[in-house]
Amino acid sequence: MSPLDLSTSAGLRTFLTISAAGWSLLSSVGPAATALSEMREALSADLRAMGEGAPSVPAVRPARHPLAGAYLVLGSRLGLALLARRFPAAPARRYLGLPPRGADWRALCATLSAMPADSAEGYAVVADACAHFEDWSGIAASCMGEVADVA
Repeated sequence: MSPLDLSTSAGLRTFLTISAAGWSLLSSVGPAATALSEMREALSADLRAMGEGAPSVPAVRPARHPLAGAYLVLGSRLGLALLARRFPAAPARRYLGLPPRGADWRALCATLSAMPADSAEGYAVVADACAHFEDWSGIAASCMGEVADVA
């Protein structure tokens, strides 16, 4: 459960800022490149509409396995659809309104399922996905600290 209340301007702004900073770290997402580009554009538009500029971006991380990035991007698109239903009045309609790309998710799942779990590539995808989640955790902690400092 997130401590952010997306029904408030402050909570939504923090969520969008964390998202924009997090997605800026991904350099290779393989089959999800178009989906990531759509997300970045939607976030920029929503932040501008809320009177916010682009967030300060952490240093770009080393390239990771593109399927790990695709897993985060396409899985997040499904999550955004859930958030859009949960917070229908949220002003971030471009980002929350992005289509879920279910067919792309299913194709990615098929690709990952065909990969031997105990292969070097399988281990690399899992390790790199975990590293991406750690990066996001750090960004969220930093942004949440800024919100706590303001409150």
